[in-house]
Order: sequence, then C-alpha cells, then structure tokens
Amino acid sequence: MSSQEVWVYAEKHVGIIQPVTYQLITKAKEIAGDKKVVVILFEATVVGRSIAPRLQAKLNTGLTSDCLNLAFDGDLLVQTKPSYGDNIMCEIICPDHRPQMASVRPNTFEAKKVTDSSVVVTEVTNLTFKEAVRIKIIEETPLLSKSDSIANADRVIALGRGAVDDKVLALAEELARKLGAKIGVTRPLTDHPKFSGDDQIGQSGNTISPKVLINLGIHGAVQYTTGIGNAELVISVNKDSEAPIFNYSDYSYIGDSAEFLEGFLKVVQ
Repeated sequence: MSSQEVWVYAEKHVGIIQPVTYQLITKAKEIAGDKKVVVILFEATVVGRSIAPRLQAKLNTGLTSDCLNLAFDGDLLVQTKPSYGDNIMCEIICPDHRPQMASVRPNTFEAKKVTDSSVVVTEVTNLTFKEAVRIKIIEETPLLSKSDSIANADRVIALGRGAVDDKVLALAEELARKLGAKIGVTRPLTDHPKFSGDDQIGQSGNTISPKVLINLGIHGAVQYTTGIGNAELVISVNKDSEAPIFNYSDYSYIGDSAEFLEGFLKVVQ
C-alpha cells in the first residue's frame, strides 16, 4: 500500500459485487484528490462490521463505524457519525495511527458511473490463513443479511409506534407480499418480537433509497427522516395532521393505518 491510496473493501454475495461498494468508490474518488493519506473504507453491513474491527485490531489503529459522511481536513479523515441515542453528530479523527479506517452505511452516498477512468484488477492468489484448530466447520450456508435487503429494496413499508397492533402488522405483511416490498421499522419497534436492529431505518439503522416508501404510524423524528432522504416516492399515514413526517412526503393520509391498508389492499391485485 502506497501513501497515496484510498482502499475500498469490495463486498460480494454469490459472486456479485454489492451496490454499496460502488457507492464507497464514488465517495473515495470525490474526497481523495491528491492527498497523501492511507485510508481503508468498509461497508457497514453484516460482513463489513465483522471484518473491519478484526483488521483494525491486527493493524493496531482506529476505526469509526456506521459513518454518515467522510471528508478530509488536511491529511486527516474526518468521520461523521451519530451518537448519544442519535441526538448529536460526532466528528471523529485518528491522528496518530495509520491506516485510517471507517465503515459507511449502504445508500449513504450515491454511486456514479464514470467512463473516463482506467481500472486495473489485480488477482491475489498467495493469501494464507492460519487454521483455527479449536473450530470445526460442519456446514457452510450463504447468508444474505436482512440489513442489506432493506437497504437495497425498491419498495419499503415502514412501521412506527402508531402501527404496532396485530391487525396493522397483519395487513402490512399482506400488502408487502402483494407489492414485493420489505418491511422496516423505527427504532422503538426493534424491541418487537418480529423485528430487530437489522430492520431499523434511520441514523442508527439503515439508510434506504426505495422507489416507493409507505410510512405507517411514523411521527417523523429526525433520527428516522435522516434515513429516508433518498426515497423517490413517499406516502405517509398518521392520525396527527401536524406530524413532521408529512413534510417529507409526496402523498399524505391523515387517519388510521389499518383503514388505509384495508383500502389499499382492495385495489392491489
């Protein structure tokens, strides 16, 4: 590794480079310029969150996870991420150790295709791994993380505090099946038995960019709306006509989520 390089870990599933890799490459080209720095960027996915801290420990350097922005101040990488329950944004640097390392959530940055850049692919064949004598691999099953699925979904139905009863959940699941959508939730619903942190949308969860997003019972706190800025079409349902979520919506329905879903299902075949 030379002192002029920014490295991006390319994540693959079933032999396919994941979209977040191209997003990181675009951001790296944007901020790198001619800076003489060493930086390694990872995807904040299940795989990236597993590999990055292991490499950090081996290299005896620092790592900022789940970043929402990256920029350079001289040769220092300024890594911005939410903290304290998503109430403040922190700017973190690693002044004394190299390489500087960070992981970034999917869909935080936009991938841009370039045609005037030459790309050289180098195949590495001499990697060796130390055998873990205490571990015996019985079976290997490819696993696509739920986080990647919600982050890359074209259609998303998002549930908030106002959409947690059994009737609304059943109707939302039925609509999701008919639309081919993924179901996401706000932070409070990650405690629900049906959901987890992998399903969360927002600053401490996933940043999404669906073609269609339906918000049900979501008030619209900044911790959530930060994660939906790239959605193309936003439909929101809430009983409160003053709910901030309507400021981020293309279409609004003031009323009960169950009634909205029942009406929607009647016109969806």
